[in-house]
Amino acid sequence: MVQIFLAGLNSKKRIPYLVLLVAVLVIPENLFASGLSGQVVGVPNGTEIILLANNERRLRVTLAGIQVPRLAGRRAANTKRHLHTLLAGRFVTVEPIMHSPAGVILGRVLYGGSDIGLRLVQSGLAQLTDAPTHIGPELLTRYRRAEQEARIRKMGYWQDIR
Repeated sequence: MVQIFLAGLNSKKRIPYLVLLVAVLVIPENLFASGLSGQVVGVPNGTEIILLANNERRLRVTLAGIQVPRLAGRRAANTKRHLHTLLAGRFVTVEPIMHSPAGVILGRVLYGGSDIGLRLVQSGLAQLTDAPTHIGPELLTRYRRAEQEARIRKMGYWQDIR
């Protein structure tokens, strides 16, 4: 059918259609999507999840904008445990921000309309990353406020900081 359609066009008009056809066939479908969705099948640490995507692929996702405080020590396990309790077996949406060369997706993870990274910061189990430029100014402001509030209330890790 495509061959019949292209045969009716002169060579100059064929090129844009061929480019479009190649793009549709070559570019992965998830690049067109606003987000990925799938089931959380693993929590390797307090800032990463393993997502079983709709296409049955396992994807490693790092929560954008957060990190476990450097001096967390034994409390780092608390963040992992909390993240596991929140998400294990649940279906989430990921708003990808970037992909690393190693195939890890850096993104915002949403469950039930809630930003999971922000929830970890609000509970004092995570803090803003040292270089949070990739999350955008609006989200950056919300994360900073959440971290300040957690510090003031001495939530999570901040209860041990003097």
